Amino acid sequence: MSRTVKAEAEADFTSEDIVRFLLEETSTFDPPTNAEKIARYLQLEIRGFFHQEYNLDPKIRAYLWPARREIGIARMLSQHRKKFSILHEVGHFVIPGHLNNLAQDEKLLDDDRSLSDNSVVKMEMDANRFAANCMFQLDRFQADVDKVELSWRKISRLAGRYDASIIATARRWVEDSLATCALVVFVPITLGDKKRLRYSYTIASESFRSRYFARLTGLTLPEGSTAFRAFRDTSGDAGLVQRLSVDIDDRPYDFDMMLFSTLYNVYGLIVP
Repeated sequence: MSRTVKAEAEADFTSEDIVRFLLEETSTFDPPTNAEKIARYLQLEIRGFFHQEYNLDPKIRAYLWPARREIGIARMLSQHRKKFSILHEVGHFVIPGHLNNLAQDEKLLDDDRSLSDNSVVKMEMDANRFAANCMFQLDRFQADVDKVELSWRKISRLAGRYDASIIATARRWVEDSLATCALVVFVPITLGDKKRLRYSYTIASESFRSRYFARLTGLTLPEGSTAFRAFRDTSGDAGLVQRLSVDIDDRPYDFDMMLFSTLYNVYGLIVP
């Protein structure tokens, strides 16, 4: 594959093949991954932008402007979001078919939804997976994971090694794990009502999905719950545990969730 890797790459190259090629060509043999270096290799310029410059919706986090070989990154993004967003746009640039329906001088815009774990658009899911594969360097992360047991402390340590967010690291660990484990995410009922938390989604290993559940419905946690205290604390303290009791196919199950909180969500790590 030549230096000018782009979306018109041969169809027989998988996304993982392209990631592996880019890591090798940029001499990325150990973490962390340098997203800017990969973009430069592809002759893509990275430009920070303010939304008013292009009259963009404030929700836009990044864009790809193929005609100008430019990746735009919102200036207010954190270090981790900036890295992931750059790699996501690189994914759009190199994954076959992603630019087929783009007009000649059109930008491809990405917001919080398309860059989130909850995206259901296949093209965005593919770009997110590409970005995660670049960040965690394919099998290299799994080799590190295989050496230790799953816990928030170990997740935090590997997040530092790969220069990734703790949550992105937890997601990668859990969804690719051969062990039985899951990450359950809770959010406030509404922005105006932060006295209860509602279930949002689950990231589960294949073993956990087959034995227990892939998704729950109608679950809320009240103000007095341990998870709610973790959310109000916002210190990221992972020392709290919430008991989760659910019925699955008319059979009751109890799980201990090791909690981690951010300003926006509470994450419960389940390792039965």
